[in-house]
Amino acid sequence: MRISAEQIALFDAQGYLHLRNYLPPPLVEAMRSASERAMERALADPIPDQVCLLETKAGRFVGRINPLHRWAAPASLALAGSLELREIGEAFCGPAFLAVYESLAPKVPGDEQYYGWHQDLVHARRDRVVTVGVYLNPTSAEEGALRLVPGSHGTRREAGSLPRDFDVAEAVVVSAQAGDVVVHDAMIVHGSDVTRRQPQRMICYFEYRPLAHLRADPRFTSEWIEARLRLAALERSVAAGAQRVDAEAIVETAHAWREPHEPAHYV
Repeated sequence: MRISAEQIALFDAQGYLHLRNYLPPPLVEAMRSASERAMERALADPIPDQVCLLETKAGRFVGRINPLHRWAAPASLALAGSLELREIGEAFCGPAFLAVYESLAPKVPGDEQYYGWHQDLVHARRDRVVTVGVYLNPTSAEEGALRLVPGSHGTRREAGSLPRDFDVAEAVVVSAQAGDVVVHDAMIVHGSDVTRRQPQRMICYFEYRPLAHLRADPRFTSEWIEARLRLAALERSVAAGAQRVDAEAIVETAHAWREPHEPAHYV
């Protein structure tokens, strides 16, 4: 595997891992083009429970697209099923893992979008739950980049219980290039600032959990899990170059089940 035991140990210690130049350029370019088309469609015809729109003085912007496969397939299916992302899932969550969701998070100047300090979720830490960010554009430290507080994932204390001025002196800023992947523990405290000058920042996010973790949680029904397993098989098939006439039906069935996803915990 491309992810070493030393990298896993570093992740467990600091709560995140930056994999530089990790994805093949053609895969990144295909996903970037599909994401740009998805954003154009979402602005023209937003579906309320799938597209988050932002209204600012500068205009109307797409803040989030979820579920991604409804808007960016087959490129998003090929990305999700790629060997590179499967290696990440297996390295952190074991050979039997599933993505709980896949989404697109864009930022452009004028949308005034930022993410305050938060944790994606708080759990019992019997397993690793990781958020995987696939960078489709470069992101500089000055332009809305991801900020994380290393080591803040090691306690079950919720971000909402922290004071608003809690110490972030140890926070790091992640400058990334297109094709980089940043994996962070779902419990690490993190956030990002507004993009002011960079033309566009797009990141695809996936959350991975061990299959056993999902089966042990009553919020994730057997029907939901089976639908996601069929979706994962479709992703692998499309990544291998197959043309699937049943792709749309499998995607729709998987997303017909509302994701039993826990809300983030904000400071």
